[in-house]
Amino acid sequence: MIILNDLLWFSILIPSFALAGHFVVYRSLARFLRPVEYVWLATTCGMLVFTAAVFALGVIHVFTGLAAMAVIASLWSSVLFARVRTRSHVAHLTNTFLEAFKRCHRLLLVTPYLSVMTILIAGTAFLGCLTPEVRGDPIIYHITEAWLYVLAKGHIEIRSSALTYIPQNQQLLYALGLCLGSDSLAKLLHWLPGVLLLLGAMTLARRLGLSRRYAVAGGFLLATCPVWFYLATTTYIDLAVGNYLLCAVFLMVLGAESLHVRRLSDASAQTAVAGIFTGAALGCKYTAGIVGYAPMALSLLW
Repeated sequence: MIILNDLLWFSILIPSFALAGHFVVYRSLARFLRPVEYVWLATTCGMLVFTAAVFALGVIHVFTGLAAMAVIASLWSSVLFARVRTRSHVAHLTNTFLEAFKRCHRLLLVTPYLSVMTILIAGTAFLGCLTPEVRGDPIIYHITEAWLYVLAKGHIEIRSSALTYIPQNQQLLYALGLCLGSDSLAKLLHWLPGVLLLLGAMTLARRLGLSRRYAVAGGFLLATCPVWFYLATTTYIDLAVGNYLLCAVFLMVLGAESLHVRRLSDASAQTAVAGIFTGAALGCKYTAGIVGYAPMALSLLW
């Protein structure tokens, strides 16, 4: 029953992330993005929006299961009972998802063998998330501190751990997972950025002009990297860092394209959002400052 509860909440959280991110991406980036790019960025942005909500609830120590469900209910209520214009946003998001699915299907059919292998690897990692957490760092830091956050209904000081003074973005999502389910739901909230990272790698390859075959091959090579599979089945924070940084790199590439055709206002908006994603990565792990700024500089030179 615990696993079924985790799967149910995970199936609710994914569209909730996409919807929350949609309201941000639609206003700032929609006209620049292809459908798959839109789904990738909106879902990633939605995870960041929910992270901010958990942080805000924790500041006033009202972070509970009921509060988390109230946030989700408020999000969907704004769609069901708000203005027609808001409902049109959902129609736009639904159509974008359907178009993205069709394009992903065409993309995967280009190299069916690599595509099936990539899906099998991601699916096996998904099954690995349904087991209890047993690894060192997650138990010592990531899950434990997220659980203390849940017990305290918000931010708590642990003098022996400096990390509690700077609660990491991904740990806040783990707190959301623990509040609604178990550590398996928290693990799935790390698996999701890993899948988004695979999707983003293929999307960026296409944006840079590579063929569909090479784009799928890039996603396959990333999925077969042992580190990806190891991280996708546990509650570390690195896949979230990688996905946030890849989003930032992607937007810097868009910004460079806009500068090339002298659309300065568009480039400014894209660069600003790239900065937000870079900050999100830094909020997950300090090493993002090292591995993040180098790609940013290279994308600017490109």
